[in-house]
Amino acid sequence: MSLDPSTLWAVVLLIAFLLSGVLLLAWRLTPTEGALGYWTLAVFLLAIGLSIGFARASMSEITSVVFGNVAVLAAYGLMWAGTRKFDGRPPRLFYALLPAALWPLICIIPPFDHSVPLRFTLVALLSAVMVSLTIAELWRGRKGALRARQALLAVMWVLLLVNIVRLPFASLAASEGRLVLFSSPSFAWFGLVALACTVVVTFALVMMVRERSEVQYRSASVVDELTTLLNRRGFIAEAVPALPARGALAILMMDLDRFKQVNDRYGHAEGDRVLVVFATVLKANLRQLDVAGRLGGEEFVALLPGLDLAEAGRTAERIRRAFQDATQGLWTVDFAEQVMPVSVSIGVSATDRPACDKGEPAEPLLRALLAQADRELYRAKSNGRNRVELAVFDPTRSDSAA
Repeated sequence: MSLDPSTLWAVVLLIAFLLSGVLLLAWRLTPTEGALGYWTLAVFLLAIGLSIGFARASMSEITSVVFGNVAVLAAYGLMWAGTRKFDGRPPRLFYALLPAALWPLICIIPPFDHSVPLRFTLVALLSAVMVSLTIAELWRGRKGALRARQALLAVMWVLLLVNIVRLPFASLAASEGRLVLFSSPSFAWFGLVALACTVVVTFALVMMVRERSEVQYRSASVVDELTTLLNRRGFIAEAVPALPARGALAILMMDLDRFKQVNDRYGHAEGDRVLVVFATVLKANLRQLDVAGRLGGEEFVALLPGLDLAEAGRTAERIRRAFQDATQGLWTVDFAEQVMPVSVSIGVSATDRPACDKGEPAEPLLRALLAQADRELYRAKSNGRNRVELAVFDPTRSDSAA
């Protein structure tokens, strides 16, 4: 039993228009996601281009050849531009729409002006180029990719393969100087593949936006918006898995000195600026494997796996000096009849004992280290501020000695 080409392509086009409506609705519900606008127009133009090809027998050749292929090429270009937009890169609309813009000129240049197979071949090649660019963009962002992105990448490979495979059929697609792609049962497979790819691509695009929104919402719940460091909840969640099974481990507890006076004298906007400066200094002086966070107010923390007390002390001193240099002459407050600069006090707790026995929960050890570092921070405050105090933490004792 063979498929009726007219019925098949009518279904394909109807579904393509419906799917462009789905994307439009998704865009209306997520207006901040500009990529959806590009993708909506891409699917709509693809449906328009295929519709013109399908209705070729009832319109002039110039309308079908020129405008139908312009719409298809523009659709592939906008798919690439939308993917770049989704990844936060310039959409490069000039290059995305260049093949579509050049197509009317190509159609009046010999031998393309009188050869259906040549035009068929060139459209397939240009479509393959634009699909390849989309694949390259999706591949660029494959690290940590969402599942929907991986599905979209797979479908784009199928589309590329389809455009390459149809090249040898260029002469068969034209019969007596006219295109029979939409009327010959021999090309029913092309319609079925187009239908499947359009459906999967549309839902993959919507799911990409949804998955990224979910990731952003989850991230917002564990990240401090002002400093972009982890908040208290996020720090605990990341620090526990980062604890080494054994070996050296250190915690830094940091508190900005005289921060309340900074807010009172300069205002909360400047106080926020001080916090951002310290967060920048902190990130610049920690390793990639370290875990840093803002516990609240002007209090910060950092977990340093693999560092003993002396190494952690040097890191803390480096942070203290770097913050002092970064704020030199920017903020001063009157304190105890003296003009004092903003500074940071740091308490350090470290252990070189096994972090915890096999099967023992790691969070109690982390909290004990935090408590010890907090005591050292209080000692640094009591001893004059703008200094580092250190202590060795002994997990076998309820308290530890300095």
